[in-house]
This record gives sequence, structure tokens and C-alpha cells, in this order.
Amino acid sequence: MVPSEQQPPAGYFSTFSILDPNRPNPEGFGKPQKRNRRVYVCIPCHRRKLKCDKGQPCSRCIQADAADECVYQKFPFNKKDSSNEPGDTSRPQSSVGNPSPCVSPSPSENEVKPARLHGVTHWSNIAAEFQEAWPYITGSEPQWEPRYRHIQGLKYLVASLPSPNFPFGGICDCTQNRIQALSNLPGRQVVDALVRSYFETFEPIYRMFHPQQFNQELEIFWLDSNQCSEEWLSQFFMMIALGCQSASIQIFNGTGHRADDWCERFLSHAQFFFGRSSSPSTYPTMTTVRILCLTVIAQMLEIIKGGEPSRLSTLMGHLTQLAVSMYLHRATSLLPDLTPLEADLRRRLWVTIQLLDLDVAIRTGASPIQPDSDAEPPININNTDVYLTEHGWLIEYSPELFTTSTSESRSTKDATFQLKLFALLPLLTKIIRIVNSPTKPPPKCETSQAWADILLRKLSSFESVFKFSAVHSAQLDTLKTLIYRTLLSLPLPPSQTKKFALSLLEIQTRLRLLHTPNPQNFLLQGGPPATNCLLSLRRDDFGAAVLNLCSSSQTQDVLQKAREALQDFREWACRSTAHFDEFVTLSIAVGCLEGVVEKSGSIQGVLNGEVAARVEHTILSGRLWSGSGASGGAAGSGSGNAAGGGRGGVAVTAEGLWESGYLLAGTGYGFDAGGLGGGRL
Repeated sequence: MVPSEQQPPAGYFSTFSILDPNRPNPEGFGKPQKRNRRVYVCIPCHRRKLKCDKGQPCSRCIQADAADECVYQKFPFNKKDSSNEPGDTSRPQSSVGNPSPCVSPSPSENEVKPARLHGVTHWSNIAAEFQEAWPYITGSEPQWEPRYRHIQGLKYLVASLPSPNFPFGGICDCTQNRIQALSNLPGRQVVDALVRSYFETFEPIYRMFHPQQFNQELEIFWLDSNQCSEEWLSQFFMMIALGCQSASIQIFNGTGHRADDWCERFLSHAQFFFGRSSSPSTYPTMTTVRILCLTVIAQMLEIIKGGEPSRLSTLMGHLTQLAVSMYLHRATSLLPDLTPLEADLRRRLWVTIQLLDLDVAIRTGASPIQPDSDAEPPININNTDVYLTEHGWLIEYSPELFTTSTSESRSTKDATFQLKLFALLPLLTKIIRIVNSPTKPPPKCETSQAWADILLRKLSSFESVFKFSAVHSAQLDTLKTLIYRTLLSLPLPPSQTKKFALSLLEIQTRLRLLHTPNPQNFLLQGGPPATNCLLSLRRDDFGAAVLNLCSSSQTQDVLQKAREALQDFREWACRSTAHFDEFVTLSIAVGCLEGVVEKSGSIQGVLNGEVAARVEHTILSGRLWSGSGASGGAAGSGSGNAAGGGRGGVAVTAEGLWESGYLLAGTGYGFDAGGLGGGRL
């Protein structure tokens, strides 16, 4: 029995040190070994592993009617802290009137950051802040774990055969040749509509081409495709594959295939021609870099089968290094042989690469890999300012076009978005590099607030520029999303963080309303606005906003916002395994929030009841009755075709399958070998 005078004070955890320095050191032992990690939360929250707001008392202890038990760990070994006398078990006095946004003490110089695989922008680190939901999201809660395994088993219904190392691997039939690939194209009217769809949807955000120049190349293709290189054909098929994502379904009437089928064919042909080209391995060109940029966008949209987040980071790293090897990050004045249009296209492409690098870094929780650059901003021109002459492509000269200051241009032109982006990206990249760094300390609250003020001022200036068209609206929403998503990663006051998250969900709601298909003929009316695919491209940002709100603002209005945001993820759930994971994670988080807000903490009942049933019904109905049954049906064998067809003759609910023991019985799905559509359900 240790004498009472030698017992550790209340709140003293064994993880704080190994030896008590108040005792005489045993013979043969050196000085007490201190650990750098301190516990700043109150003792009850620390023991229960709950998130603590560090109040005096904290809100959790108040809700538990245990305010008198809310005490904080004493730091007995800190000689500099004279405010903590022996026996004082309360938290060091905090300055309630301090206007600083910091709510937690600054880490000491010797404090070691907890090791984590991903940075703070990764969804797992955001979801982990919702401590009530995290055991359910990971499936570690014992009572929830069996049902969680059944839900995770449904992933195999939406899984597809992987596309190895797209676009470098070979997924095409070895008997395929150039003539067969080109003969599989739909009619010219459809192809031209898909090209137009790409330019109206993706090109305003990710500028890589000059429209008139590409149209000239497209005319050459229609006249004689033999004049087009394999590399150009790969770029062409990637472009129309992306065009399928935003084109109206009406343009595919009479083609014999759906948009998804055409997209899969185009991606296969793009990989076929890219593999036949010698440029990627010998002498990369601007076309090579464009193909990889288009592939990154396709990976972000999850339209490449079998794509994984790790491949996205790998592909982005290869793309950036390839661009550096071509000196796209250097000033075009160092390459005097370039024509004005060639120089400007290099500037456009480098800005797009920087934007993609930032997008990938935020999504994967990595640090941006951009090198130091002295590249100039693109010229502030409209596409119509470039025209073809007998001497080649020329740019109509105006002193305003070659300004080096992005703030000097007063008129909104086709290049204005990239000029604003060029000025914004360095700060965004700097912030994401710091917050996702595995070695650098998190930014201080004062620094974070200063960055937030700068970004919000920039955003205010953007709103006065992009207000004239649907394209401007999409460009402004892109800038807003980048800024708000970056601000969510900074240690800012909860009220500000909630405001930024709600702003992201407002953008999601607006894009959802604009995503309504055009009932009139696409070929006559032109392509849909550029907002169509922005909703899917930015879904990671909207998911992060939902998780952030669920963990920080557990109120009825936040619950309603989260439910509305979940609608889009429910519609996407069966597109890919990544969409499935996002939908399941957000469904569990929103279900836990529902249990906290509406069911007085009854999370277990909500998840095992309503949430699990909704998830199972969404996945099963999406594969059985949405026309995708053929690709999703497969019992145990993993085959994409069900022996009895894509639809069963009996209406089946997720609960009925659960009660019948069909879901994941044993190692397979529990279905008969006839597949989901075999009529045995």
C-alpha cells in the first residue's frame, strides 16, 4: 500500500510519466522519463473517450448531471506552471473573456503529433471527430458489428472488375485493332454533341484546349482518321467519355446503347490507343499531359471501373512529374520558339494541373506535390480572340491581354476564371500542405484566422466578377467550394466552421436543382450547363461538410440539412465501390446524429432499424430494378451476368432478405448460383 502522502494526485494518469519525481530515485535509475503527450480534456471525458469542449465544467459533464466531477489533469512535473499547487485537481484557469478563437491550449514545443496515415482533410479524420458515431462507422461497436458486416457485404453487388493501371495497362481484347475501334463510334451528330458537352461542362473549369483549334483537328479526323495519331485518338475518346457524363440521355436514343455503355467503350478505346502510342514512354507531348489530366478527372468521377483512391494519388504524382519534365512549370519566355498560342496553352495546362493536384490532395489527405514555379498566368482573352491565318494561329493583340497582374483586368473573359485561380492557388496549396503534413505542427489560431480573412476577401471580390451566365455560376461555385473546403481544415471557432460547412451544403442544393435534365432535344438546344458534373466532382467536399456538421453541431436544423445532403449520395450509391463507401459512411453518421438529436441517444436502435434497412434497400433496389442488375447480379462467383436475367419476378425488400438469411450467408452473398436476377428471390 502506497502511503497517502505519496499517492498521485487526482487526475494523474500513468501515461503522463513513468516515475514520480517527488520520490527519491531508486538506485540504478536515472531521471524520471517524461512523455510529451498531455491530456487536456477533463478526466470523465478522457476515461469515456468522448470529445470534450474543455469548459469549466464541460458541456458533456453538465448533460450527464456530473458537473462536480468535471476536473482536469494536473501537470505535477511542469515547474513553470506555478498556478497548479499540489492537490489542485482543477483545470488551469482559462481566460473567459479572451476573444481568441483558440479553445484548446497551444501544444508545447516538445509535443509530438499523433501519427496518422492521412491528413486532416481525409474523410476518416473528419469522421473520427464525431466520437459517438466513429465506432459504428468503423464497425468496431460489438452489437453493431454483425449488421455492419452484412451491409459491407453488399459492396460486392456494386463492385466491378478492376481496370489494371488505367490508362497504362491493357484491358482491351488483344484482337482489337484501329479499324474496329473507330468503327464502334456512334454517328457524327452524336459524337459532335458529346464533344460540345465536354467543352460546355469541363473545359470552363479545367481549361486545356483551344476550342477552334480542336474543332479543326476534329474535322481532319472526320475527313481522314488515318491522319490522326494514336495519342490524339486516345485524347479524343477520353473527351467524349467525359462528355457522356453530362450529355442528355436523349442523344443516345437510337444508338442501341445507354450512356454508361458508350462511356465504357470509349474508355476502353482510349486505353487501347494510349497503349499503342510511343509518346508517353519516349517523348511526352502536350497531348500526353492532357490525356492524364482527363484520366484524373475520370477517376474523380469514378467512371473508371476498379479505380481506387490510392491510384488517384499515384496518377497525379506521375502527371505532375511528367509536366515538370516538360517545363510546364517554368516561364514560357525561356522557350522562345513557342508561338503565342502554344505558350498560352502551356500556361492554361499548368494552372489546370495545379487545380487537379489540389483537388487530389484534399480528397486523399495528402500534401500537394507542386514544385516551385515561375510560370506566368494565362493571357486574359476570349476564345474568339484566337483565329487561324495562313501563317498559323494568331492572337489578336491588345495591351490588356498581356498584363501580368490578375487584378488589372476589369472585364470578364473566357480566361478570367483561370486568372483568379492562378492568384488563389498558392495560398490554398500552402494551407493544405501544412494541415496535411505528417511533420509540421498545425497552424496557430491567429494564423488560421488571418488566412480565413484573406480568403473571404478574395471570395467577395470573385462574387462581383462571376455573375453573368451559367458558366460563371459554375466557376464561382468551384472557387467557393475550394475556399470553404480549405477553411474547414483550419482550427477556427466552431461558429465559423459551421457557417462554412452550411455554405458548402447550400452549393450542393443549388447544383442539385440545376442538375434537372433538359426535356427538349439536346442536339438542338446544345449541352447542359457546366454545373451538371460539378455536383459529382465535388461530392467529397459535400460529404466532408456533412461529417463536420454532424460532429460539431448536433441540432435539429443540422440534422435536416444532413438528411437533404444524403439524397445525392443515395442516388450515387450503386455507381462504384467508392460511392458505396461514401453513402454507407454518411448514412451511419446521419443515423447517429438522428439518435443523438431525436432519439435521446438511442443510436443503436436507429442504426439497426431504419438506417440499416434504408442502406440495404437502396443498394438492392439499385442493382435489381435500375437496369443495372446484369452488372450487379452474381452470386458467389463474381460474374457480372445473372443466369436468369436482370430482374426477379418477386418484389423483395432489404428487411425481407435480412430475415430470410439471404444477406451474406456464410462467405458469399447467400444467393443461389442463379444470381440476383435468377428469379429465386
